[in-house]
Amino acid sequence: MAHLYSASSTMEAMVMWPVWRFEIKKRNRRWPVWLLIGVLTAVLAGGFVRLQQQRSQYVQTYRTQLEKLSHSAVYTLGQELTAFKQSPAAYSHWFYESLRVRSGEKQGTKAISGVGWRIPNGDELKGMQLLSSTFLTIKAYQLMQKRHITPMRPDSLILSADDLGTVSPDTVKFLRRNNQFFYEKAWYYIWDLVQQNVVFLLLAVGLIVTGRQWAKEVANRNVHSNWLRLQGAAFSKQLLVEFGVIGYTLGQIVFIPIVLMGIIIGIIQGFGALDYPVVAFGDTGLGFGSLFIELGQYLGQALLLSIGLILFLTAVNLVLADWLRNSWVVTALQLILLAVAWIAPPMRYSPLTYFKLDPVITGTLAKQMDNAQYTTGLGLGVLIGNSAILIALMVVSRLIQGWLTRRPAMAVAQ
Repeated sequence: MAHLYSASSTMEAMVMWPVWRFEIKKRNRRWPVWLLIGVLTAVLAGGFVRLQQQRSQYVQTYRTQLEKLSHSAVYTLGQELTAFKQSPAAYSHWFYESLRVRSGEKQGTKAISGVGWRIPNGDELKGMQLLSSTFLTIKAYQLMQKRHITPMRPDSLILSADDLGTVSPDTVKFLRRNNQFFYEKAWYYIWDLVQQNVVFLLLAVGLIVTGRQWAKEVANRNVHSNWLRLQGAAFSKQLLVEFGVIGYTLGQIVFIPIVLMGIIIGIIQGFGALDYPVVAFGDTGLGFGSLFIELGQYLGQALLLSIGLILFLTAVNLVLADWLRNSWVVTALQLILLAVAWIAPPMRYSPLTYFKLDPVITGTLAKQMDNAQYTTGLGLGVLIGNSAILIALMVVSRLIQGWLTRRPAMAVAQ
């Protein structure tokens, strides 16, 4: 008996492998997916080049401003220009020590007074001292020193929401303009892509490619499906293959361009440190507040949520296609769903809440909603749970449809 079961499983695997290859070949005829992946990789790499150009321009503008001020009679910025010209390491040391003076941790000197062109004093900000931002940045630098990590250049204040929430929009713009981060390593740039919601855009591209995959099949009255069943491939196995092909294609479009681009940048510029401190919000032991997570943990959570989104969108694709049987309508509805996810208000058990990765991973969403349950774990569970519910609904609808189809024939036979 066990021998027969093993032989049956082997036969099913032999049947499904040609089905998988056929579905991939059929997809490739409609879409040159690897060409598209190459284009997306080039676009992401071009974004990195552009970012580095902006960084070089920013650093040059900063240097020019310091040189102009050095000839002014009111120039009181100590050794900022000297440290800036000496080396990135010297400037980082000056920046960190200036923040320590600013916070009151150490006594100021003529060389390091606690004030700089990008570390404005309270008078320049109408009395605002930026204490939360100062302490947050000092903590980040201490973690980097402990882990032997080189800070990103130019060194900038990590602006705290506690500070930004008490000033005018013009002051917020001023602070953000003068405290920018430029992600010069591979891991750091991928971090930046997640913050810029690039995964969301890649998913949109993936939906355009995969939106018609199953819909065209059912729109043709399952001619191909019936043929496969005659070859020994059960509908459940076909559905599994189709789910795999669509999910695999979405995964290709979302992950491979990022991976290829990361490898290219890592070889040329370096990969950076996965233990780089990332500002997040969570339980600090004294309540909900600012803390740091490692970049590797951040990227790992981004990967898990992205997989959850792919599973959910694949399930949505199959259900809409099975019910509507119009490939263009199915594709349009999926893109509309993506647009709704962008503007929908957060709800804990709504899968649409977890399409923006960064607020979920860093706890910004939890802080905004004043509810610590908005986490990556909950988001992944919601996405997988809703995917399972959608697939179950499709299977039930198929069973009901089959029963309704057989019922007249059974009545005639009676």
